[in-house]
Amino acid sequence: MHLWKNLYNRVMAGDRLITAVAPMADVTDRAYRRMVSKYSRIGEVGGGPDLLWTEFVSCDGLCSRGQDQLLRDLQYGEFEQENLIAQIFGSNPEKFTETARLITSLGYQAVDINMGCPDQTINKQGAGACLIQTPELAQQIIRATRAGLGGIPLSVKTRVGWSRDESETWIPALLDAGIDALSIHARTRKELSDFPPHWDILEKIVRMAEPYKIPVLANGAILTYDQGLEVCKQTGAHGMMIGKATFGNPWWFNVSRQADITRGENVLSIRERLLAAREHTLLYAELVHQNIGPEEAVKEFEFGLLRRPVTVSVRGKSLNLMKKNFRCYINGFPHAAELRERLMAAVGTGEVIAVLDEAVLTC
Repeated sequence: MHLWKNLYNRVMAGDRLITAVAPMADVTDRAYRRMVSKYSRIGEVGGGPDLLWTEFVSCDGLCSRGQDQLLRDLQYGEFEQENLIAQIFGSNPEKFTETARLITSLGYQAVDINMGCPDQTINKQGAGACLIQTPELAQQIIRATRAGLGGIPLSVKTRVGWSRDESETWIPALLDAGIDALSIHARTRKELSDFPPHWDILEKIVRMAEPYKIPVLANGAILTYDQGLEVCKQTGAHGMMIGKATFGNPWWFNVSRQADITRGENVLSIRERLLAAREHTLLYAELVHQNIGPEEAVKEFEFGLLRRPVTVSVRGKSLNLMKKNFRCYINGFPHAAELRERLMAAVGTGEVIAVLDEAVLTC
């Protein structure tokens, strides 16, 4: 099954648009994806999303002795395998080939290259959005990655330019290198997320991609499902990729819930949001926060049905990374600020759960 080709054919046949969760560093981990998949009813009529992304993972790191520490971020559950795309970044074509072979061996059905991250640390490595300035290297990376994939689809996520609109030179370079899909954050690297997206440029990019018969996804400041539909109608994009709007709202792709939210109805009760925050915390503790290794309770990586033993100690991620979700789950109701302060000050999973349990009982 060719993931992107099937989705493109579906859209062109007049079926619904493609929906996807945007890859976000220290956000779209296994717990986050599990929450969105459950509450947005992935795979069900009126549910979604169609596609999930991992956090982006360094090719340099995956090709080093520290590989196991990064493999932690590529773990996935069996339910995700058909919908999950591994995102990678770097600037060395040879390491992209090696990384592509590794990811294929882990059972992934598709790979995406990050050519849009604006983070200065990433750009100093010649990676992420910095590749907009070196289109020939970007083409080498695409071809090198393709060489290691064994036929599974390859896509790119990028921006419209570095400091100005460079789409007329940058996008054709990507398309000519041979990709299966394109996700466009409709701002320049210089603009970060501080300016309105350039939907007119995205419309132009969609037209550029038409001869290649690949899907183009719209990304950037899409807050509601109806807004995403309007953006796709305006630009001709084949679908929408949603990032920050899913924070504290794993129901985002549940169309019936989105319709109610757009009408201004308060369909998410305080209790419902508190219980979701509690569930998210427990999932994070189990799937992301805990250490993995020979001396730990969990001794192997999980890649769908595949199990890979871990011979070294692999650190779990800090609980503090999960806590940023509380700003969105716990918001817009009486004493929410006070509750958030208590959650942010809580030490350890047990204390967080105790605070949330108390809040559920008194809401």
